[in-house]
Amino acid sequence: MIQLAAKYTVARMMERNDFHDRFKAGQSISVHEFLYPLMQGYDSVALKSDLELGGTDQKFNLLMGRHLQTEYGQEPQCILTMPLLEGLDGIEKMSKSKNNYIGISEDANSMFAKVLSISDVLMWRWYTLLSFKSEAEIVALRQEVEAGRNPKDAKVALAKEITALSLSGCGRCGGARLHQPQQGRRAR
Repeated sequence: MIQLAAKYTVARMMERNDFHDRFKAGQSISVHEFLYPLMQGYDSVALKSDLELGGTDQKFNLLMGRHLQTEYGQEPQCILTMPLLEGLDGIEKMSKSKNNYIGISEDANSMFAKVLSISDVLMWRWYTLLSFKSEAEIVALRQEVEAGRNPKDAKVALAKEITALSLSGCGRCGGARLHQPQQGRRAR
């Protein structure tokens, strides 16, 4: 642990916005908070990772991996960050611990109802991040709603798409089946 900690400085750690802002505000920063990015970064070293995917909130930790790989004589990995999906509350990132999520193993009706519960504003963000519709199709649908179409129609379409999502059957993803497509169509 000491050898790993010697690979990064406190000054560099303080460049992280969260740490910098809290330090300026006189809020405490625990030592374990410095160790977390080091340990996550070391995962990249141990795995000899060439690519790591994470949310935009993980950028500092992903870059830590690149730095540590260089320190350990490895080629630094490429990183790919993805936007965070806001949860049902429309504010916080979707998270089971925040209870603002849709579980992938939930029954179709529960999923459908949860999608219908999101705000009309959040619906467009979810279309962008979750739907297989093209950006042009989403823009056209949004224009229809702005021209007077009931936004519930668009939300129902999104709920059906999310509920019917079959990762193994969509041909674009690979993975486990969530629901049979007919279950998604029947959900209300």
